[in-house]
Amino acid sequence: MSFVIAIDGPSGSGKSSVSRAVAQRLGYAYLDTGAMYRALTWWCREQGTDLADTEAVAAASRTLPLDMITDPTAPGVRVDGHELEPAIREPAIAQVVSQVAT
Repeated sequence: MSFVIAIDGPSGSGKSSVSRAVAQRLGYAYLDTGAMYRALTWWCREQGTDLADTEAVAAASRTLPLDMITDPTAPGVRVDGHELEPAIREPAIAQVVSQVAT
């Protein structure tokens, strides 16, 4: 039997910190879905995709060479082999990621 634990809450409420701690303590993988949206946002900007065009964003998501490192002690996000931290945490991404995530 496998389990999936989801933690939801507002921005800045500590979801990532709690999730990583729980995953580490239980020996589970840690998947930061917020980082996935941020990586897609970064990719769209790199590709010149209009973030307001939902079909274009969806198409870009299908070409995104994403690799999520799920080790809770050292999580990471790679696109096309390149580590994206801290680029996906920059204000320019934070300001527009909601356009991709909705």
